[in-house]
Amino acid sequence: MHFDPYEKPEARRRRHMSNICLAIVILLFFAGVVSLFFRNTVAEPYYFDHFELSDEQMLGEQDSQFYLLNSRFSADSSAVSRDERFESAYPTVNSLLLMQNEVYSEDKPYAEYCGDYLCVAQVYPSVISGVRTLDVALFHITASVDGGTARMNMLGITKYTIRYDASSGEISYLPYSDSTYRLSVNSISLGAVGGSVSGDFVYSISFNEPFTAEQLDKLSLDKALIDDINHSFHKPVYSSTDYYSTLTTTADGGNFADGKVLIKYDLTAIGNMFHMSDFSITYGQADDIKFIFEVN
Repeated sequence: MHFDPYEKPEARRRRHMSNICLAIVILLFFAGVVSLFFRNTVAEPYYFDHFELSDEQMLGEQDSQFYLLNSRFSADSSAVSRDERFESAYPTVNSLLLMQNEVYSEDKPYAEYCGDYLCVAQVYPSVISGVRTLDVALFHITASVDGGTARMNMLGITKYTIRYDASSGEISYLPYSDSTYRLSVNSISLGAVGGSVSGDFVYSISFNEPFTAEQLDKLSLDKALIDDINHSFHKPVYSSTDYYSTLTTTADGGNFADGKVLIKYDLTAIGNMFHMSDFSITYGQADDIKFIFEVN
């Protein structure tokens, strides 16, 4: 301890302030070092190349495990164990958490469509030994064919994270947060193919706020829905209610000579403002209408 009976009070105060500043700098340095060792996420988001769902990924009407898991944690947020019951109820989720090769790829996320849900998911190992996270993007999409008319509706987007600790076998749920969620889905394209398109093609998107037409234009939301075949916005028409604003577009079916129609949603522009969207396509003499999902 430094003690100088002849030290002036003003000099003593300066010395104390200098010691306090030095202590703060040392503490901040050690805090930075500790955060490097114990952080649970990486700084950079995960990007992946464009891909389409294969026939094997179109799993029909069975319930989506990822939807059921989200519903379970929404009703009861307590952690669960990765045991035989969990493996039986959520076999694909279980395999992803174990990073098994039949479902996990470091280069591309897992994707499937079933039970009216398109799921995109990826696993991330943590710097903490034995801990990994599973980011999930869940799109509620209905698809149906009535006669020669194909219809698709996207009714909502849900994002969440599952944290798995292999040392304890504990699985916990993390609601969506920008600070921890790393799966970057920039856009999703929905469409159909099945023969020549007859008549007009109508599609729309609604936002969960009653924007004015000027606000939609300022936020570039009038360009959030794109004809991905003809690379056009088709000048959408604006309408609103007390709760929602909607953009509706009518395109000439003659613009889709090969029968393939694809609408791209710019999710980076839409953000959390998405409410719902739909489109309908009428095919003339369509023998086999096939729906298309593309993710980027």
